[in-house]
Amino acid sequence: MSLIDRKISRRSNSQWRNPIRFIEKPDGNLRLVSNLMALNDIVKKD
Repeated sequence: MSLIDRKISRRSNSQWRNPIRFIEKPDGNLRLVSNLMALNDIVKKD
């Protein structure tokens, strides 16, 4: 059963969305990761 089916997550078409994934760690636990490359492109640099 997916996270969407379980009402834990939902699809979004927002311009502010970021792709997220669960990656399995070597010990078997899950790590939530988010791709922020698009955000990095629009953030002002110091």
